[in-house]
Amino acid sequence: MKKIGLCSVTFRDKSVDEIVDLALENGLNFIEWGGDIHLKPGDFDEARRIKALCDKNNILYSYGSYYKYKDTDDFDLILETAAALTAKDIRIWAKRISSADISEEDYKIFIKQSQAMADKAKEKNIRLNFENHRVTLTDTTKSARKMLDDIGRDNVYIYWQPQADDSEEERIQAIKTLHDKITNIHVFNWDENFNRYPLIQAKAEWESYIKNLGGDRAYLLEFVKDDSIEQFKEDAKVLKNMLGG
Repeated sequence: MKKIGLCSVTFRDKSVDEIVDLALENGLNFIEWGGDIHLKPGDFDEARRIKALCDKNNILYSYGSYYKYKDTDDFDLILETAAALTAKDIRIWAKRISSADISEEDYKIFIKQSQAMADKAKEKNIRLNFENHRVTLTDTTKSARKMLDDIGRDNVYIYWQPQADDSEEERIQAIKTLHDKITNIHVFNWDENFNRYPLIQAKAEWESYIKNLGGDRAYLLEFVKDDSIEQFKEDAKVLKNMLGG
């Protein structure tokens, strides 16, 4: 079964039930539940309700947390929320500092902390997945690969998305370099200034990414043009067509 879906943060103004309906109406079978609006850390009752709703409708799911290694972030609470959801994947951020700017000492602390987090997650059969994003420790392919290797845990992975400042060739090279550590994919079409466009306009590019990524990963739509439902529906059709889903 092809895993094709959306990130719930695509429509932060929609309720959980509306997000599920939107997935079903468009033939999607996977939802990444955002931890900022739809499933806040510690809301265990809602986690169990979302699980039941998704299971009833044969929808797979992951937990899109916004853990960024801040002092106010509570990883244990996020982990327990993901466990209540029975999600197999948690998305986290590799801090909010460029890989070029972090000190050697802070990097060592980050690695040790990440290893401890990964070990806790493994006890619950959960994988940690870093957001592939600018101004984090994954902002270059080289830094992302080094970070994953330095953590050295078999349940630590990375989500892939096109880095805004990279060329198509650089993005494909990133896929090849990180291939064994890539799990879910965030799918969108925007430029370096975050202007959004219909996915169809990047169809050829995305076909090349999919060819290199393979179809056995979850492809999740995120950030559609104008936050439009109609655009989302069109993008969903394009994505399903590319994946044969």
